[in-house]
Amino acid sequence: QPELASIINKGLASITAYEMLILRSRWLGGFGSEKYGDPNVIPFNINEVTFLKKQSWVTVCVTPDGLPFESFNQGKHDGMSRDFLALLTERIGIKTRLYPTGSWQETIRALSERQCDISTLAVKSPKHDAFIKYTSPILSSPMAIITRQTEDSISDLSSLSGKQVAMVKDTAAVTFIRTHYPSIRIFEAMSSRQALETVAQNQTQ
Repeated sequence: QPELASIINKGLASITAYEMLILRSRWLGGFGSEKYGDPNVIPFNINEVTFLKKQSWVTVCVTPDGLPFESFNQGKHDGMSRDFLALLTERIGIKTRLYPTGSWQETIRALSERQCDISTLAVKSPKHDAFIKYTSPILSSPMAIITRQTEDSISDLSSLSGKQVAMVKDTAAVTFIRTHYPSIRIFEAMSSRQALETVAQNQTQ
């Protein structure tokens, strides 16, 4: 009966992914959540479910001076990554605790030594691929060039050839500049604040 087959196919097509997820959770179980009817239920596989059941805490490292993206000051996590992390942990049902680091370099070291499980808003860099796994990107942002007010405007990176630029050490931006603009001389600062102070005090040329 071709008409009936067509009716059934159209009926199946009208079922949303959310409704299918509720049905699968109700009848097949698992999937890492008991919240039937919750639109935030995520279909975890069995290995992920097992991991979440065993994992009481996930330890998080935060770049201390990266506002507006993130900061960690006097024990307080602030910035965009705080909101991302709050939403993420609510959705997947885990608890987090912060592992304080004083710089991006300390964060890298903490990740390599497994003192923290994750770092928020890290930028992928081949330099760290040996011990860091990255999620899909959740945020994109242009790279800004900051100069003293007395300097001429900078149209693009190629105009910085032969000049010295202050950048935070061990970041993906440093790797990018050294790979694509080797004629730019890099002063490696330990923090964004130090990089800005170096420029303000005319210590780069």
